[in-house]
Amino acid sequence: MLKNVLKRSLAMLMAALMLISAIPDIAWAAQITSGSGTWISGKLTYTYVVESQGSSDNGAAGSVSVSGSTMSVRAVSSKAVSGCNSVNAYATTTTVTVNNASNYPLTINSLSSSGVTVSGVQQGGTVAPGASFTVSITADPNSAEDTSSRTASGTVTISVAEKTSVTITAVASPYVSYTLNGRTVQQGGSNVSFTASVGSTISLPSITAPEGYQFKGWRIGGKPVSMASSFTVDNDCEVYPVILSGNIDDGPNYKVGSTTYTFWEEAMTAATSSNNKKVIVNQANVTLPASLEDNILPSGGGTYVKPAADGGVEYIIPSGVTLLVPFDEAGTSYTNTPAVVYGSHTNPTAFHTLTMETGTSITVQSGAALSLGGKLSSSGQMGGWNGTPTGPDGRIHMKGGSRIALESGANLYCWGYIYGDGEVEAKSGSTVYEAFQIKDWRGGTATSNIYKYAFIFNQYYIQNIEVPLTVHAGASEKLYSSVNAS
Repeated sequence: MLKNVLKRSLAMLMAALMLISAIPDIAWAAQITSGSGTWISGKLTYTYVVESQGSSDNGAAGSVSVSGSTMSVRAVSSKAVSGCNSVNAYATTTTVTVNNASNYPLTINSLSSSGVTVSGVQQGGTVAPGASFTVSITADPNSAEDTSSRTASGTVTISVAEKTSVTITAVASPYVSYTLNGRTVQQGGSNVSFTASVGSTISLPSITAPEGYQFKGWRIGGKPVSMASSFTVDNDCEVYPVILSGNIDDGPNYKVGSTTYTFWEEAMTAATSSNNKKVIVNQANVTLPASLEDNILPSGGGTYVKPAADGGVEYIIPSGVTLLVPFDEAGTSYTNTPAVVYGSHTNPTAFHTLTMETGTSITVQSGAALSLGGKLSSSGQMGGWNGTPTGPDGRIHMKGGSRIALESGANLYCWGYIYGDGEVEAKSGSTVYEAFQIKDWRGGTATSNIYKYAFIFNQYYIQNIEVPLTVHAGASEKLYSSVNAS
């Protein structure tokens, strides 16, 4: 009832706004200068870039300096004056990329910052060899009347130490016992931990799976499963033998770029560490298992697949990543504006379907998105197909007890269908997109005359999300439609 009332209100707002076009803002950055240096000899090096959201001659500047364990970062946004003319200032950002130049992981013993943003590292954590984190600061633009410069400055103080030994945890398997580095891990028993020197090599034993099961390789430190016979120690990690039963689908369920992955954890890990942030459901039918073992994970779970408080399994779409259930082989995706097919309509059909088992949930983190691909039709007036899904689409089948939760800053682009017996929850700050399907309206001439004053639709639907949808205060549901009118 609440959803119907909300959607009717949104529909009325849509009627008043549907003929108004929006012009997107265009933002671009010009590089002002760049540089590099050493922060802590033998351990940390850095490179930096100063960029301005405007031309390179508007007086922008930035700098980085180091004194001992303290880095100072500065950004300047000011006007440039030439004769009688002045150029308005734009926001200027200095971004520093700090690299681990050591052959060992670096432990962050202490970290304090003032006025700057530090991303990718925290006190007590480690930075792997060759890995990096960032430090950034932005100077706001001046007002039109202000001819002086505006400067933003900040500091970061850090102490690091090389980590020459790490802890290896051999995770117990419910299927077999095995021996790693001289330590025996009993079937269904407790995990076994030991220390090893960074750079040393640990041999991996041969595994014979029980009847009806297959040994697929090793998961080491959350990395994709490998059939390697040894690995080099570079950081604290868990080691886990991957054994699958014969009824578990180990096909290419997901794709990132041109690489396919069997499991959610592998695909999300790959997307977070690459430039391609789109994970595509790669088969016509893919199921999210309701047990961690079926995800080849130890009982503690992984980074993006975790045990839920209610005993189920939580699947996480991390910030910056989009999970796409596609409508075509190309993996075409749309955000707030889907493609429109003018003059024709075909009945919607499922191209790819993601099934959520009972007890599973999908959490879409801030800055992440869940996208169900599809196109809309714009055909006919009375009894037509304006704004109606047409042709192949992406779908999610939610079994009873399954759940999709959108955190603040998350987006759900539902141009296909979500159906079944689960529920969708849009928390404050999240946004849901659906189609506004117009089955009967009063025509183009009538609309142009009365759309400001009257509700012009006689019959309409908002039904891409067919399961119960809860929209919390502060969340938004936005509707898109396409009309054929003259």
